[in-house]
Amino acid sequence: MVIQKTKPKTRVPQPFEQATHFSDSSSLGVVALLAVTNWISHFFYFREFGLYEDDYAFIADAMARDASYLWEALQSSLLFPQGRPVGFYCAAVLAFVGDKLGGLWVDYLLGFVITTLNAYLFYRLLKHTELEILALIGGLLFCLFPADTTKILLTHAFILQVSLTFLLIASLCYLAKRYMLSYLIVLGSLLSYESAFMVFWGIPLFAQTWNRTWVKKTIQHVAILSFCFIGVGLIRWLHHESRVNSFLTQPTSLILLLQKILSAMTIGLNTSLSLFVTAPLASIAHWHWMTLLAAGLCCLLFLSRFASLNIHVVEQTIRLPSTFSNRSFLKQLDRQTVPDYYLKVLKFLGVGIVLICLSYSLAFTIPHYPPAIEKGRLTSVHLAATIGGSLVGACLLSFLFIVAVVNRRKSIIVSLFSLYLACLVGYQFTIQKDFKQSWQNQRMFWTDVLANSPDLDENTTVLVVDRNLPQTEFILTHSWAEPLILKQILRSPNVQVDRSKTVPILTEAGWTQPPVLFLVPEDWQSRVTLRLPFWSVPLTTWQGYSTTVLPESTIVLEEQDNHLVRREAPVTIHGQSLKLKPKLRSHVAALKPGPLCKYLIDEQNQKMLCGNVLEGSN
Repeated sequence: MVIQKTKPKTRVPQPFEQATHFSDSSSLGVVALLAVTNWISHFFYFREFGLYEDDYAFIADAMARDASYLWEALQSSLLFPQGRPVGFYCAAVLAFVGDKLGGLWVDYLLGFVITTLNAYLFYRLLKHTELEILALIGGLLFCLFPADTTKILLTHAFILQVSLTFLLIASLCYLAKRYMLSYLIVLGSLLSYESAFMVFWGIPLFAQTWNRTWVKKTIQHVAILSFCFIGVGLIRWLHHESRVNSFLTQPTSLILLLQKILSAMTIGLNTSLSLFVTAPLASIAHWHWMTLLAAGLCCLLFLSRFASLNIHVVEQTIRLPSTFSNRSFLKQLDRQTVPDYYLKVLKFLGVGIVLICLSYSLAFTIPHYPPAIEKGRLTSVHLAATIGGSLVGACLLSFLFIVAVVNRRKSIIVSLFSLYLACLVGYQFTIQKDFKQSWQNQRMFWTDVLANSPDLDENTTVLVVDRNLPQTEFILTHSWAEPLILKQILRSPNVQVDRSKTVPILTEAGWTQPPVLFLVPEDWQSRVTLRLPFWSVPLTTWQGYSTTVLPESTIVLEEQDNHLVRREAPVTIHGQSLKLKPKLRSHVAALKPGPLCKYLIDEQNQKMLCGNVLEGSN
């Protein structure tokens, strides 16, 4: 019996093989790259960030509270506020933990961890395409996605970004064929921020093959998600949740609703993709030397990473024609076969567009419609588009990358890609500096308020005349949350303090009627309605705010030389001269500092403006 030796089959290398299979040590390198990029882009100034807009309702509420707060927050979350109990409770828990571990700077470290984790989870999701270069570029674009400018905002990090975390983990479970687990996890996304949940409808499109089995599985997937979505909507309706009720009480014809949804998808798609080009280019004119340094450092990191990709190609691939005449191009193209790689990129380009459209399918209500917002807190309407938008960008850039490598232009394309990504870093760094400036503006504002109001007590109303107060571009310095802040800076003399703790815990607010501050327009006096002895003041701190005040307990502050000064002369309302609250020359020492005193008031002014600082509060 003769045993014939067979030659081992020579395996034909696949296009870009070394770019699609990396070791675990390389994955750790990707984690490090994403973490450094995220840190420099969004959290470099984390020690100089503060609270903004919604943070005063969600983050500040957890400060200086004992463990009973977690139970209170759980109870209030289960009441289905805005249909997002999981997101609201996550925000409460994370803010509470951050406060106990060190305060605001720990909160921002938690935000950094969440956003870095999401970028890596998205990278792992794109690894299912079996195209490493696409996954790497996608992870970086996810981290630097320019349409959503709110990654720094703590409330959004603890609610909206957590919703993305649920979605990405559920997607990875689904692609690993752990279907039941994926549906349980994605409920966390639906109950945190529903627009992110909508992207999960398109996750079956990541399957490598689309056959009859895939069609049956996708139909089952759509049915399960429809059941979950309708079920949660029904619960929100039974709980009289405001958004569902307002939608149902203002019925729109089905055709008009579909038109609005399609319009939202189209506008959102155009906005989110166009900002990949317009946003970074527009910000270059405003770069500071620190922005240039941050972008330059990241550019070097990108150059190093892309240059280290060893890509092997086979001959049967698309090459640039030697001449650009239509005839030459067609002749050369006719003699070539299109490798699977390009078809796969084209497929996932379409998947990305579908995912973007799904992410805007609920953006048909005010204030999210039309989803064309480019700056500020409401750019959160683009949050869910981070996944589809980053995938589309990754497909386009990876296609260009491979075409350049095939034509032996790797060094050129690596340089161009690194410069482009560095421009995105510069754009995000500009946003970061805006958050830093906003906090500086707030600290100056509230220090001036307290310096001019040493006689603050219960029932005091402070009206600040807004004559072009400093504002910032990407986050509001003055927002709807202004009336919440005084009672968080100061505590009533009736406050109870548990001094058995290492850091004293305020166990009771103590205010019967806390002092409150509103911004009013310059012509506020002409808008006041007299109902003596009260004023009815239509205020502009937030649309819909109005209040009734007593002149004798009202303080009016006006701008002078970039500072606030107190008006002591009477004001004239509809021909009547009315006296304001008389200014006392000494501080009411009985008032105690609240949890925001150490953040909003400079340390040198805390004792003077907030009374005696509690031991350990610094």
